[in-house]
Amino acid sequence: GLQDPDERDVLARWLALGGPEQPPYTEAGVEAGVEAGIEAGIDAGVEAGAEPEVPSWRDVRSVLTIYCNTCHAEIPTGGASFGLTTYADAASRQEALYDRVIVRQDMPPGGLRDAEALMTLEAWLNAGAPE
Repeated sequence: GLQDPDERDVLARWLALGGPEQPPYTEAGVEAGVEAGIEAGIDAGVEAGAEPEVPSWRDVRSVLTIYCNTCHAEIPTGGASFGLTTYADAASRQEALYDRVIVRQDMPPGGLRDAEALMTLEAWLNAGAPE
């Protein structure tokens, strides 16, 4: 069932319009709404004086393991020239990680599409890559 009130609202509006063939939203619109909601939640937490939680190396290591270590392994493959398996590896490449993953979004190839993983990595880099 629809437990989320927002999902019920979208469905109710869609049905009120006669259930047209195209839903009243697009995938891009939904993603933009999710991102806006995340940003609003972060802003509200900051305004309320809450300290945003800074990800640790452990959090970032799991992101790198899933999305980067296929090529950036202990012994790099696939054209990668360095590994990203240890804290020292990643901490020494903070600027490159920020540039390629956050700014240019060309690493991993095609960009990192997992919003939570992207936010974790960006928050860690913005905090100075704490161990």
